[in-house]
Amino acid sequence: APGLCPDWEDWDQKEQVRNAKEAMDLADEWLGIPKLLTPEELTNSNVDEMSMMTYLSQFPKAKLKENAPLRTKACADRVGIVGIQERGLVAKSEAMFTIETENAGDGDLDI
Repeated sequence: APGLCPDWEDWDQKEQVRNAKEAMDLADEWLGIPKLLTPEELTNSNVDEMSMMTYLSQFPKAKLKENAPLRTKACADRVGIVGIQERGLVAKSEAMFTIETENAGDGDLDI
């Protein structure tokens, strides 16, 4: 379920074991996929191929458990500001504008 770890692309590639552990923990807890390998085995280039295939073969049939903490990836480039351009920016004056975040995903908005 992509929503369990939507920011996986931002994970530190040098932290392969930690990343694998987090993903495997989520798969175990929310998809019911038992850890047939350790994170160290999963990230080892000499992993037993049959064990790897057995582990991965569980994913297509896995069912997401109820109340799983699904999130969408936050995409800052999908945030837009409407209305401020009409007047331009004037120092120390009130500015009316709308921030559109409909397609930006989950996340915090700091202004």
